[in-house]
Amino acid sequence: MSLPPSRTDNKSRAIVLMVLGVGCLSINDALIKWLSSGLGVGQILGMRGVLVILLYGAFISYFKGPGVFRMVNPKAHALRGGFLVISAYTFVSGLSLLPLADAFALSFAGPLFMVVIAIFFLGEKVGWRRWVAVTIGFLAVLIMLQPGSDAFQLAALFPLVAALSGAIRDAFTRRMAAAETTHSILLSGTAAVTLGGFASLPFGWLMPSLIDGGILLATAVMQCLAHYLMIEAFRFGETSLLAPFKYSSLVWGLLLGLLVWGEFPATYILIGAAIITASGIYIAHREAQSH
Repeated sequence: MSLPPSRTDNKSRAIVLMVLGVGCLSINDALIKWLSSGLGVGQILGMRGVLVILLYGAFISYFKGPGVFRMVNPKAHALRGGFLVISAYTFVSGLSLLPLADAFALSFAGPLFMVVIAIFFLGEKVGWRRWVAVTIGFLAVLIMLQPGSDAFQLAALFPLVAALSGAIRDAFTRRMAAAETTHSILLSGTAAVTLGGFASLPFGWLMPSLIDGGILLATAVMQCLAHYLMIEAFRFGETSLLAPFKYSSLVWGLLLGLLVWGEFPATYILIGAAIITASGIYIAHREAQSH
């Protein structure tokens, strides 16, 4: 007779799953950055979306049946999908123009935007400690942006717009989660991004090479695997435990950027990323305590 896993084992499993999930998502982003040197952003999003829908839709339909994709509130799905399209376009544009670790670090502003959105749009109450953490986090964003200096890049605004759009998307997700299945939310969001990608078709797509096709397939697999691993992580561990490990994407970004492109972020990016990471972890900790 086997004994049930201990709480420590569950925590360890959750952490490993989260780090692996973040790693898969980071590899997905690195592959997209590689593709962006030859293919347009819309083409990448459109073609990858088709592959994700085919892989994910077929897999889930086989094991759970197509009924899990039924939408209760199509309008909410459409609104969430619109912000997801904005987030996807701007983040991939940022990946194509910035070093990988820089794009990851700037996208860490998402939890800061989420706190502000939760106050004004979800009616949540936030104490002064979280307000201080948010303020410090936004100061860290200014450190990374370097406004008014020669180091400032307009391209750095892309990951920030992606973070803001992603925070609004997450606000919709919170409201929808009570009535909608995870599978319907994921598939409708992917469909929206796919349609958004195909909207760029009239502006000209290139015929992808066999290598590009293989990389696109790899991005689809990595994206599906990443979401699966992270969902599984939350089955074994709480948000407050796992939140710090989401920021391991910066480590993945540093490694991939250095190995593939020979990139290493400037010191001010690393300092800003460290501050914003600490702020994000503290916000997650306080949120978990408040619940």
